Amino acid sequence: MTVKRAPSLIARLRGVVGMIRFSGGQVVETRGWVPAALLAGCRDIARLHRVQSGRVEVMGRGRRQYLNFSRDLPEGTRQAISNCWTPPPGDGGGGGARAAG
Repeated sequence: MTVKRAPSLIARLRGVVGMIRFSGGQVVETRGWVPAALLAGCRDIARLHRVQSGRVEVMGRGRRQYLNFSRDLPEGTRQAISNCWTPPPGDGGGGGARAAG
């Protein structure tokens, strides 16, 4: 039987681009870079959903960024935050030739 281990703190921090922390009804950008629209959306959502504690991390690099939520955020709050998140645009893909036939 294989036991899954949590990633080390250093490995986990390496992928964090930014972090938003909810505490006592306030929303604070605590680490790195967070898009202004996401921060504003989190402030609105915290007020509407009465969020008292929790954390949202912007993970990954470049166009492969995603959100990671703490366990204290309810599913409805997570969905609302995901809806206001706009990942960075890609480079347009590889293009390539049109398929033959």
